[in-house]
Amino acid sequence: MNQRPQKTNNSIRHKRKDQHLELALALPDGPSSACFEDIRFEPEALPDLSLEDIDISTSFCGLTMKAPLLINALTGGTRQSAYINARLAQVAKQTGLGLAVGSQRIALDDPSVAYSFKIVRSIYPKGTIFANIGAGSNVHEACRAVEMLAAQGLQVHLNVAQEMAMAEGDRSFYWSEHIADIAQKIPVPIVAKEVGFGLT
Repeated sequence: MNQRPQKTNNSIRHKRKDQHLELALALPDGPSSACFEDIRFEPEALPDLSLEDIDISTSFCGLTMKAPLLINALTGGTRQSAYINARLAQVAKQTGLGLAVGSQRIALDDPSVAYSFKIVRSIYPKGTIFANIGAGSNVHEACRAVEMLAAQGLQVHLNVAQEMAMAEGDRSFYWSEHIADIAQKIPVPIVAKEVGFGLT
């Protein structure tokens, strides 16, 4: 049932992971806006409250989070990505934010690189952490990804455009049944997310 091509070997995946980081670091800022410049704060001279009364915690996927922010999935699978994941976990721990790792496919296929993902749990042992797998993954792989991090949630990423751009990427995208199966059988909340090209 899994449509993942068998030709992708670990050396290609390792190289691709570091290429993703190099490309991201080389990109200029923008051109799109997050629209924060459109937000204006109006001072309240008589607020009738105490700072201790303010609570920005939120519930997301049935999980209580300290703030309505999540350090979203970025990387994993190489020495360079382990360093980045460690830094992100330190920020998450200091701020109490939730954290999602990048795609764990590489570690599911090559357990020797699992450390680059597990490092987030070792640094942030009590934090809210989301595991991450591709939509073509099966329930067994989803469970392994969650177990790898003792994760409280799972992100299932949709990355058709990215797969199509890679010579070794997937070419078959019958993913709906995989996602439905995971949603019914996985013991943690799941989030389906697109990786940067938009959801239809």
